[in-house]
Amino acid sequence: MRNSVEENTRLLGTHVGGPFAKGTLEGYEVECPWHGSKFDVRTGEPTRSPATRAEPTYEIKVVC
Repeated sequence: MRNSVEENTRLLGTHVGGPFAKGTLEGYEVECPWHGSKFDVRTGEPTRSPATRAEPTYEIKVVC
């Protein structure tokens, strides 16, 4: 199973549309490479500003 941000969220952030695919993933947080906003990939909630709106999240199933 890949540990990929693209698999769990849409590719562009809610704050100015930063590209999550180029951000960093540490634990359950993805960091936007443009302005440093962080989001919890499980809930979509921002965990560090400047973003204030949650990201949409989608249920995924891993089939082995």
